[in-house]
Amino acid sequence: MTETMSATGHLAQIVPFSTRRTDLRLGIEGFEWADLHEAEGLGRLHAAFDAWLAERDPTGLELLARHRAAPDALSRSEVSALLVRLAPFVGAFLGRLFQLEPELERAREALLAEEPVFQFKKHFVKKRVLAKDAGEAFQGTVEEARAIADAAVARLARPADDEERRVALATVQIAEALDVARKVARAGARAGPTRSRTGPRRCARRWRRSSRRSRVPTTRRC
Repeated sequence: MTETMSATGHLAQIVPFSTRRTDLRLGIEGFEWADLHEAEGLGRLHAAFDAWLAERDPTGLELLARHRAAPDALSRSEVSALLVRLAPFVGAFLGRLFQLEPELERAREALLAEEPVFQFKKHFVKKRVLAKDAGEAFQGTVEEARAIADAAVARLARPADDEERRVALATVQIAEALDVARKVARAGARAGPTRSRTGPRRCARRWRRSSRRSRVPTTRRC
């Protein structure tokens, strides 16, 4: 509690907040603007967040309580994992508190719209473009490669997107198709030897049965 009061006082010295504002409505019932600048109000807000988190991620709240009780008990990687786990809940709680949920949703949609770019950089650029043997299988010229790339982008991406997003969208789709083709090819290679062994045997059995029924040698066809 003393640390909270000290931090609040230090913040008030940096930013001249007015604790008497009445035009700002908070989105969590039972809290007013002035509560955000008082130790008692911050304590209640802290408890409200814990209740919020308990409904949505009880395990996360348990981990947070353990960290509060023994801050040095977790390794750096464990603390980082905890921060990453709780960050969405903190953001959602603050969005509700300051009634910014529509803005947060728009920001979320904008971020998701860039997902193809993230996937392109993570799975294609990092694993294929920067690979030691990148480009060795292609025997054409740079101009031919450019023509192929331009045609693929024009066919698979939307003209309204910026160049980075268009390239990412087209590349991700092609990479996914190639991955599926490789999986199908591997599955066929595994099944191939089995078919090659059983196929002639089945053919021979059918030929012998047909010959016995007709009592006349028949031409072997499979």
